[in-house]
Parts: sequence; structure tokens; C-alpha cells
Amino acid sequence: MALPPGGFVPPTYDLRALGRDLGLYARLDQLADEYLGLAERLVGPAFTGVAAFAARAQGGLRADPDDCLREETDCGARCRRCRPDCLIGDLTEAAERHGAEAYFSVRERAGQFKALLRGGPDLAVLGVACIWMLAHGMRSAEEARIPSQGVLLNYAACEHWTDRPASTDAVVARVDEILRAKAAARGA
Repeated sequence: MALPPGGFVPPTYDLRALGRDLGLYARLDQLADEYLGLAERLVGPAFTGVAAFAARAQGGLRADPDDCLREETDCGARCRRCRPDCLIGDLTEAAERHGAEAYFSVRERAGQFKALLRGGPDLAVLGVACIWMLAHGMRSAEEARIPSQGVLLNYAACEHWTDRPASTDAVVARVDEILRAKAAARGA
């Protein structure tokens, strides 16, 4: 890249143009408020149960069907595909098609990440969850310095979202697409 006359390359961005001292933060606060207002108008109706969920989920909850035959391992529980209509079984099959392993997330993610890292340094996490659990899980992965991506459930119907838990749904094709790209990037 050729330098402009005088040899000065301007920065990609310069936040000083938005104000000095607290002026910058006033503008950022305004942006955040306007963004949240827009988000509420555009997608708010889909998240009407979030406040009640947050009040109930202080410790982090997950619906566990009684008839699930998951297998416990050192890295967390693994799906055994005991039911043909189970979303987790479909996600597990997608992972296996691309040379990845699928585990149920545990509440103590730091310990789970430590166990998973024993398998090698090329660890990335692809979470599939409701917005609340996905945000917590991706934050935990970031703290453990593990790259992560997430796929939202199409709807949340776990016990911490509703009084009548039901099986949830997710776009398995999106999970497959992400895993295919990861496999291609590592040459698998």
C-alpha cells in the first residue's frame, strides 16, 4: 500500500470526532438507547417472556426429559440417539458428519471446557440454545479463550421459559452449514 503524501495514514476510525471526555459516552449511550428501542419495535414481541425467565433462571436451568438415555463422559453427556424424533440426535448426527463431537452443555462450563481442551488445541464451540443460555455459554467460551458461534432455537419451550415444557426446535441445516465450513477450513 502506498503512503499518502506526507506519509501519514489516517486511522480506520477516530472516536474523538464524536466528542471529548464524556461527550463520546453520551453519544454511545444515545446509540444504545435508540438501538434497543428499534430492537423492541422490530423483534420485541418474540421475547415477551424474557423478564419472567430471567427471574426464574438465576442458577441456570435446563429441561431434562426423563426418558433421555444420554451417556455421561468426562467431557459431558453425549446423545445416544435413543429417539428418532429428537432434535439433539439430529444435531449430534450433523456434528459427526463433519468430524465433530457433540456434548450437552453443563452449568459449570469452565470445567467442561477444560476437559474438552485436553483433546487438543483446535477446539471451537458451536452452541444451540435459547438466547439466554446461548449468551451465557458464548461468554463462558470467550473467557476460556475458545472460539464460539451460536445457533438460536426457533422457539424456547424449556421449563425455565414456560410452565408446560416441550421439545424445542432449531435449524439443523444452519448447524450443518457452520460445521461444514469449519471442516473445510481445517481441510477435513
